[in-house]
Amino acid sequence: MGYETVALLDIDGKIWAVARGEACGDYPADPYDSDILAVKFDPNGKTEEQILEELCEEIAMSDYFTNSLIYGMRNGTVRVNIYGKFGSMMKEILKPRIKEFIAQKPEYDTGYILVTTLTPICRRSLRWKPEFVDFLASGIEKVLREF
Repeated sequence: MGYETVALLDIDGKIWAVARGEACGDYPADPYDSDILAVKFDPNGKTEEQILEELCEEIAMSDYFTNSLIYGMRNGTVRVNIYGKFGSMMKEILKPRIKEFIAQKPEYDTGYILVTTLTPICRRSLRWKPEFVDFLASGIEKVLREF
């Protein structure tokens, strides 16, 4: 994933660096689209250059979605890494209600298979209802507040 911007959020006195990553490169990044990552961070007493350097290091060490709250697939679906820091908490929040926010399920062309992933080609991505954004944002805030 590539991250262009990071927001520092103060949630109940804990500072979190939160960033949205976008897939970049080729295989094995093919099935992925994006993620939302969070790491605890203490900017106090640091110069802007030090903050930037430390954030780059923290984000670079976030392999395999270990610090991702959620990640998106090219077909429009979203997933959590249950082995990551936030996975089980995000799963508890999303699983009971996520289906109510689906506006359109993905459609696949089963006549063709991608060689890189051995999956059918996605003709039309899953589409989310606008209300999903608020639901996801409040879920992320809850996880960061309780973590």
